[in-house]
Amino acid sequence: MGKFIRADIYRIVRGKALYITFVLLLALNVLTVAIEQQGTVGAGMYELDEAYGHNPAHTRFDGIHIVPVLYESMDNTAYYLLPLFILAAAPMFSHGTVKNTLSCGTARTKLYLSKLILTSGLTVAMMLFYLASGVLVATIFHGYGGTSPDGYWLHVLKICSAQLLLLLALNCVGTFLVFAFRRTAIVNGVYIAFCLVPAVVIMALTNVSEGFVRIYDFDLLGNIRKFGFIDALTAADILKGFATGAFYIIAPTIAGIALFKKAEIK
Repeated sequence: MGKFIRADIYRIVRGKALYITFVLLLALNVLTVAIEQQGTVGAGMYELDEAYGHNPAHTRFDGIHIVPVLYESMDNTAYYLLPLFILAAAPMFSHGTVKNTLSCGTARTKLYLSKLILTSGLTVAMMLFYLASGVLVATIFHGYGGTSPDGYWLHVLKICSAQLLLLLALNCVGTFLVFAFRRTAIVNGVYIAFCLVPAVVIMALTNVSEGFVRIYDFDLLGNIRKFGFIDALTAADILKGFATGAFYIIAPTIAGIALFKKAEIK
């Protein structure tokens, strides 16, 4: 398994796609700091701000105070995962190399897990770059902002660790889609729909009955966003978030391996 991961890392670092993705992340942070406005793709940001007593108008955008802005907008990074798992897993199908790999006696489960480990590593790298570049950009624009309060970075670590679990769950979904559909265009469409459609549908349903808003508790992007306000969440909310993440790690991985083991590779 290690040799597959090393070969893929070598291929990825020699290409341009990874660097383009990180440049786009950097551009997102530059835009956020320049206009001093946090934002998110989809629905729910301002509702959450109001629900958890956060006033964006009082947000400071220097190096120390940008960190809450970054993790409260962590759901943005879900869309930057798309080129990462496409880059890691899709070429073997588009270039036809998967057939050669399997013909050499490589187990399909082993191949699937090697891609999942690689994409998980890229997910961690992306999140760290998003946070570090955000702090750097904010410091360049507005200075660092003074000394961090006691326990500040431990608090940040707690929140970002919870959010990382859900980003890894999204990565498991994306990796499953690559192995299930094996066509980049289809994977792109289905993944974006998976990220966007639930929030839109829930918003529409809440116009019928406010009780439908509870479904939002099981939306991955919604939980990433809510974990940015983790101190304001109830124990039940946190448990639902972790349970949702665990489900989307386990279920797509089991299903992806099962489908790939039975798939006819041409």
